[in-house]
Amino acid sequence: MKIALFSRNSPITTGGVERFIGELRNALLARGHCCDVITGIDIGCGVDASVTAVARRMALFWNKIKNTYDIALFNGEYGYRVKGERIVNVFHGTSRGQVMATLAGSHLLGAVASFLIPGSMQWIAGLKHTRVAVSESARRDLRKWYWLSGAHVIQNGIDVVRFSSGEQKVARESLGLPIHGRIYLYSSRIEKGKCPEFLHVWATNLGVNEHLVVASNIKVNLPKSVTSFQNVSRDRMPFLYQAADAFLMPSHYEGCSYALIEAMSCSCLIVASPVGHAPDIIRSKPVLNDCFESRYDAVAFLTRARRLLDNPQLAENLRANARQYVLENNTLETMGAQYEAVFERIIRAIPVSCSDARYADKKRGDSLIVKNHSDIRQR
Repeated sequence: MKIALFSRNSPITTGGVERFIGELRNALLARGHCCDVITGIDIGCGVDASVTAVARRMALFWNKIKNTYDIALFNGEYGYRVKGERIVNVFHGTSRGQVMATLAGSHLLGAVASFLIPGSMQWIAGLKHTRVAVSESARRDLRKWYWLSGAHVIQNGIDVVRFSSGEQKVARESLGLPIHGRIYLYSSRIEKGKCPEFLHVWATNLGVNEHLVVASNIKVNLPKSVTSFQNVSRDRMPFLYQAADAFLMPSHYEGCSYALIEAMSCSCLIVASPVGHAPDIIRSKPVLNDCFESRYDAVAFLTRARRLLDNPQLAENLRANARQYVLENNTLETMGAQYEAVFERIIRAIPVSCSDARYADKKRGDSLIVKNHSDIRQR
């Protein structure tokens, strides 16, 4: 199949949605498909272009190239202006669910605007096209906020060879971090829903042999016991997880967090908020319930991490179960196979013009039905 993957930003940027596009491309290429990533920049949208402007450009561009591709995939609201049956919209959550999860302390006008405008776009996109949710929580949000059911659940996938355990000393040396002592890692964009206010609390509560590493989209100014990295490349991210003793991820809202599954795959102990696909993880591996902190309290996160690390046998068991969960649910092979199955189902269901005999050999009424997806490659 030939697949167009539409993304607002380049897959090399640090955001989870962008990482998703890059990893999905890798997964589909490994299965023998042809994939092209089409970004907002590629179609003439500036970095400050509005969602509506980008969605409009994407729809126009798809109309020009649709005869050369079998499937187009969009993230959430960006597919709301596109017409046709060969469209997949992926939901990493919902704008409305995210607004409600982070409403406390928000500017009311901005919250209302975010709830109504992107939310309406996502609803239209979901109503028109095949829906994929990246976790059960994302599927529940689609039902709760947009009254849309029938979404396929496909968890995000990663390269479990690249993201695997490594020598901690080597990783720390490569990053210029303290060789000895305990290191906590926070890796996230600095935005309200990711609890960046916790950083100052952690920094002031670190022990003598404790160190905090922050990897984000901006450099943060914190005490000497904190090392801040800005826009760490994807190739360097495994070293961060391998260097850390524990990964701290407080968050009010997630879909299927790439940072979380990357840390788990690297056998880095996690302490996270029980949001997004956390219930999926706990349901599969109940022992990992110890890794989730329900209180939005910075000290509580630090206390839980210390308690788990102070019990080496428990910590090792949690690391092993976390890695095993990723191997069972979040590999590129699993992700690629599940998306391929969705694409094939779409193609098989589309009536095709009788004038093009390449696509089918079975006539139903006045149309032919796609019988074998391999026949429509490079059309």
